Amino acid sequence: MTNVATKMQVPHSMLHVTFTFHAPVNVDDLAGLFNSATDWYRYAPNCWLLWTHANAETWYNHLKPHLADPDYLLIIQLNPQVIMRGWLPKGAWEWMGKYYGPAVFPA
Repeated sequence: MTNVATKMQVPHSMLHVTFTFHAPVNVDDLAGLFNSATDWYRYAPNCWLLWTHANAETWYNHLKPHLADPDYLLIIQLNPQVIMRGWLPKGAWEWMGKYYGPAVFPA
């Protein structure tokens, strides 16, 4: 008999992942890596939003082997309690809104 109460549900978080590539990269290979997230949205050639159970360090360790030494990688956890403003495609705001609600939409 399985004790369901002992299973811990790890909460989701939203991560922003951005790269700078110094050599050609097969972006489709990176997109394949993002499929291990619950959901993801690519709003620019080098920028993804992830809805995931894994933290930024886990994603860093997952992605770093696929980058060359001069490439840059930045992963930031987005917090719905912090005011978010910016200029993104409408689809990016809608994608974030389906997880965080309409409060993340810019005024």
